[in-house]
Amino acid sequence: MTGDGRPVPVTPPLVSVVVPTVGRRDLIRRLLDALARQTCDPDLFETIIVADGADDGTIELVESFDGAFRLRCVAQPRQGRSSACNTGIAAADGTFVAVLDDDMEPTPGWLDAHVIAHGDDPQRCVLGAVPIVERSGSSPLIQWTRQNFDRHMAKLAEPDHVFSLADFYSGNMSIRRESLVSVGAYDDAFSTLYGNEDLELYARLRGQGIRLSFSADARAWQIYEKTFPRWARETREAGITAVMLSRKHPELSAELVAFRGGRGVWRRINTVLLEVSKRSDILLRLLNAVEPAVTRILPSEAASRFYWYVSNHLFWVGVNEAQADGVRTLRR
Repeated sequence: MTGDGRPVPVTPPLVSVVVPTVGRRDLIRRLLDALARQTCDPDLFETIIVADGADDGTIELVESFDGAFRLRCVAQPRQGRSSACNTGIAAADGTFVAVLDDDMEPTPGWLDAHVIAHGDDPQRCVLGAVPIVERSGSSPLIQWTRQNFDRHMAKLAEPDHVFSLADFYSGNMSIRRESLVSVGAYDDAFSTLYGNEDLELYARLRGQGIRLSFSADARAWQIYEKTFPRWARETREAGITAVMLSRKHPELSAELVAFRGGRGVWRRINTVLLEVSKRSDILLRLLNAVEPAVTRILPSEAASRFYWYVSNHLFWVGVNEAQADGVRTLRR
């Protein structure tokens, strides 16, 4: 039976919505409520919530949710996002898989827009819009992140945009399930640290002729709630996983550096700062201490430059950590 007591349809769904989650019950409730408001026929999709080590009542919430669409919860020990996505993909019955992060709130026409964007092209992967919800009193970090996402989506929406590695994300993405299965879905090696599992997946999809497109109508609002310390840790881990990515796909090294390299005076300054960070975490501790005060008194443009410099530095801190074994795969 579906959540509202109707018999489960006999025919397979057109789309399987896969949502990896851990410890975010309230956001899952918001997401499920949004899926219940979809304009498409509820018989056309199923939702698979993969509880990745969740022990906060997420499983019980999903099992008791009253909705017209097919809904399942698959629980597994904590293994990370890549593993959770793979678990959902393996359980999916749909022709298409739509991967949706647990901090997303899809608009009513979200799923219809994904299906329409695919058309008759079996080699298409659709990226949906992921604008960040900016609440009153949002931190400067959240404001800066929202501005970055807005610029990125505006670029993707340009009619003549040529998609690159850096464009890809899978927090709101749809693709034929057989395309994911044919390349082995996500690489579980990227489950333990933050970042680049998306780019690694796209590297293999691109190699199989998969083409990207962007749908502004396939919009899911992103509930972005990261603190500066968490953001800093994840940015450093993104540098580590970038080295993992370039070791697995050496041909991507130039593309990775192209959007993370830095240049001019900053490159020389960062070289010195990286030497400091190799020897001590004093710089990171200082940033954690001063960031709240500094960014609230800086003009918005200056705060944006501050976050860019910090993110660039922390990314290369992670690169240096990963390359400590002497194998250099990323060169600025």
